[in-house]
Amino acid sequence: MSTRNTRAAEPPNRQFPIYPDQTALNEALKHQMACATRASAILFHGSEMIRQVQQQTAHDASAQHEMVANHLSQDCTPSQVSALQSQLINFDIQSAANYWQAISSALMKTQAELMACVSQTMGAHSHESANPTLEAWTNAMKNFVEGSGSTAATH
Repeated sequence: MSTRNTRAAEPPNRQFPIYPDQTALNEALKHQMACATRASAILFHGSEMIRQVQQQTAHDASAQHEMVANHLSQDCTPSQVSALQSQLINFDIQSAANYWQAISSALMKTQAELMACVSQTMGAHSHESANPTLEAWTNAMKNFVEGSGSTAATH
């Protein structure tokens, strides 16, 4: 007769350790996600501003070139052709300068908004360490390695 237990082996009772600072870690992670999401929204808005500049520049260039093309399709003297060419070159140079100025302005505005977001984020935690997410994560990992707050699995 076998004294062997025929019951199926029960899986060990494994529970994730509960850390004393679990709430702090969750808050830090939520804060980190909120900051990243806010930064993403700022970047998307910046992309929209750049796209609007591109669209307006393309619209203006299209209208100007169409006007010159219409003038050239009519009878023109060589001096009128030369004047239209100068007008078009002046427009293109001025348009390019305005385009890059508007793009730079949109990029600087986006950068300023991102910096304000970071400053606000850092300012909200000025009474704490410079990086609350890293601190909470470090504490959680330290507790996990040291085994504090964990329940022992019985086999």
